[in-house]
Amino acid sequence: MVWIMHGSETRAGNGHTVVECAIQLSDYKGAAIVDLLEGGVPFGPRGPIKLEDLLAHKPFPGDLIRPLTSWANQDSPYYGQFLEDSAIGISTSDEVNRYSDAMAAWYVDTGYPRFEKLFYILGAMVFGKYPNVYMTPTEVARFDPWFRFEIFLARTLVWTIRVLLVMGAAHLLVILWNWSKRPPTPVRA
Repeated sequence: MVWIMHGSETRAGNGHTVVECAIQLSDYKGAAIVDLLEGGVPFGPRGPIKLEDLLAHKPFPGDLIRPLTSWANQDSPYYGQFLEDSAIGISTSDEVNRYSDAMAAWYVDTGYPRFEKLFYILGAMVFGKYPNVYMTPTEVARFDPWFRFEIFLARTLVWTIRVLLVMGAAHLLVILWNWSKRPPTPVRA
């Protein structure tokens, strides 16, 4: 999974996620980016776009997506100026699979997609199921200087929540233990 994170907009949850995988088209066989949101394979002047092309941060011309579905878009804003001003991170397929398996086991449709996204992503982070995003120092440097502090703060908050959950569970066990050991209440006849 490849994360295209656009500077300050990343804080607002804006960015774009694509996958790099092996593909076979009529004129190409090999690894390339597949844009699931846009429903196709982005192409550049040299063929399908790969991770190294994204890491170059050079915008691609419009009308570049070869559709894989009937609803695919032929162009996308994510490969122009957005790419030039973004940082690129990756998550491994093992971590993405672990996250997907956890979501399949926990998911309940509430009818509120925005709430679900927040709830399940935060839950996956707290329980260590959310995939890590790996970035080179060069990519990290594309963010403003506060980015490292924000990451430190986010990690601190996640670990604080984990510790509070363990302490809360321990406290609940102590309450239940004490309740089970108290003498029975006499019953009047």
